[in-house]
Amino acid sequence: MSATAYALSTRATTGTSAAQKLRSAGKVPVTITRKGKDSLHAAIDVAQAEHLVANVIHLCEVDLDSARLSTLKGAVQRHCLSGQLQHIDLLAVDAGSEVKVEVAIVAEMATAPGVKAGGIGEWRHRSIPVRCPANAIPAHITADLTNLAIQQTLTASQLPLPAGVKLACKADYPVITVVIPRAMKTAEAAATPAAGATPAAAPAAKAGDAKAAAPAGKAAAPAAKAAAPAAKPAAKK
Repeated sequence: MSATAYALSTRATTGTSAAQKLRSAGKVPVTITRKGKDSLHAAIDVAQAEHLVANVIHLCEVDLDSARLSTLKGAVQRHCLSGQLQHIDLLAVDAGSEVKVEVAIVAEMATAPGVKAGGIGEWRHRSIPVRCPANAIPAHITADLTNLAIQQTLTASQLPLPAGVKLACKADYPVITVVIPRAMKTAEAAATPAAGATPAAAPAAKAGDAKAAAPAGKAAAPAAKAAAPAAKPAAKK
């Protein structure tokens, strides 16, 4: 949780025009959602708003109308062209109550044996839903890839969760997969003979050899014909 308590002021009016006036005055509209209660509409100085966005990961405290609230940072809206902060959503929570949040995953891809062997580490999800007390939300979860080989996937159940933090997704929720790069697949395919392939047939006889053999066969036939008439007269005697 951020050590800073951000000062907010109540805004009496809402809507597009009122929000534009606030921004022109150097403030950013804030909405604090409360479970089972009406939302609170507030404003924060733009400098403090930028600090909140840059430094708060999950939980922060805000002062509003002399009351201090523990809140979770929600959606942050910026202008698509100028980048100016447009709006901040906060969710009021009890610091010790259990909440469901998305926690970022960090990993050193180079430590995976599959990557060392030429594979590519591919993110399937960069964050994971968990349940834990609001005041014990981890800043991130570090994935251990020291046993991740090629074509294997690291799942949520293999992540080292801090004490008090539970998965809020299925155990087989995919996080990182080591895939085979296209170049490696091509090289393997070239080195492996196609299934059912047969050895190349022996080279055919040269055309010259075939022509040389043909006259010998033809010459034998006339010799046989010549021998036949000589046998007939001998039979008459």
